[in-house]
Order: sequence, then structure tokens, then C-alpha cells
Amino acid sequence: MALSITDDLGQTPDDVTGSLPYQIVTLLGGGPHDVTYLAQTVPGTGRYVALKILGARTDVSDILSRYRQLRPALARLRHPHLSPLVDAGPAGPNQIYIASEYVTGAPLVLFSGRPTATPRDRLAIAHQVVAAVAAAHACGIAHAKLDRTRVKVTDSNGVVATVLGFGTSLIVDGPRSVDVDLPALVQIVRDLGIPLGDQAYPSADAIRDVLRTLA
Repeated sequence: MALSITDDLGQTPDDVTGSLPYQIVTLLGGGPHDVTYLAQTVPGTGRYVALKILGARTDVSDILSRYRQLRPALARLRHPHLSPLVDAGPAGPNQIYIASEYVTGAPLVLFSGRPTATPRDRLAIAHQVVAAVAAAHACGIAHAKLDRTRVKVTDSNGVVATVLGFGTSLIVDGPRSVDVDLPALVQIVRDLGIPLGDQAYPSADAIRDVLRTLA
């Protein structure tokens, strides 16, 4: 069941969002434990962010402490195919918000299912996703919840894939080994129809090496 802001966060939407350093534009969606809005940093002129508000938690101070500690590493995590975490902070009693750069596009599962998605497009997406994950891993940051729902694709000027959500699990749940992402990354590439074989891969860079051999 989707999160009810009033029931699960304990406040109405206006109560929650009115205390944030963002202007809410529209509701994007919700899950069992969070709600995500499209928001702006400065009304009418600021950048757009995907603003996730987590349901009531008992570890808010720990999460915010991790964010302050890890903010320099997150600030270094920049890649053209990765949506960076922008900000995190308190969102009322026992609640936090996490803001990430907003990315337009279709979910990967929808794009890859289109008849017009060519083998060349699929390979390009695979290259981009693997490169983004490799860049995050080089910074020591694991996604921890990577799957194809965390990838958006646009094709207005060639296919461009963007991986969403890097940094969120890091500050909410704590650091994880980057190896945790590898099975999901391999599955994303295989779901695109790219032949990777049945072997395990020791790193995202090892997957990149295989992709470079493909036409």
C-alpha cells in the first residue's frame, strides 16, 4: 500500500512541505515508506529536484550525522549518467528529506520494451549505466538498491541513460561494499539483451571491458 502522508508521516502534506527549503511543484509518487515530490530550490528560478520524504524513523539523528560526514564524498560523485544527491535534512519530528537532481525520461523497462529500441541503443544504454556505476564505485559508494527501475532514459538527442538513487542508501542505511551492486548491474545489462555469459564479474570495470569488445 502506498504511503499515506497524514497517517504514516503524522502530518498533512502542507505541514511537512511547508518546513522544507524547497517549493513543492507536484507529487511524483510514493512507496510503503516514503513520498517523492518534484520541487524547486528557489521558486520559479531554482533547479528541480526529486524530493523524497521518509516516513517516521527513530534513527534520524544517525542519518543526518552520516550525511554530514559523507557529504564531501557525495559532492565528488559527479558523472553525466548519474543523478547526484543534492541535499538532506530534517523534515519535521522524526522525519528527513533527501533531495536528488530531478531527471526526466522514461523508465528503462519501458524504453527497452519499445520496438524502436535498436541493438545499438541498448548497447549505448549499457555502456552509460555501467560507466556511471563504475564512477560511483571508484568513489567507494555503493547504490545497494540498484535495479532497472532506478534507470531513466531519454532519446530526444540520442539515447541518454541516467542512474537514480546513488547516495540515498549510503546515508539512510550506512556504507556497503560496492560488490553488492554487481549482480544487479549484470542483470540490467542482460535485460538489455547484451550477452555477458553466465560468469560472475569482480567489478563494474570488468563489465565495461566486455562491453568494449562488442560492436
